[in-house]
Amino acid sequence: MKLNTHYTQNYNAWTIKGIAVHELGHAMGIDHVSDHNAVMHPDAPGRNVNTPSADDTNGINALY
Repeated sequence: MKLNTHYTQNYNAWTIKGIAVHELGHAMGIDHVSDHNAVMHPDAPGRNVNTPSADDTNGINALY
């Protein structure tokens, strides 16, 4: 399997990790948030983290 990097080719590894974790959050059922300190913020370059924040884990815990 090959990862499509068309939209991420100019991103560094730190940002790509954040995108992967963000998309995993969607796969687990959580939506976008407005907090730039949460991995579920929708804008990769505007996101300040690449690991789940308390807000992200609270969203997962609320679902499971």
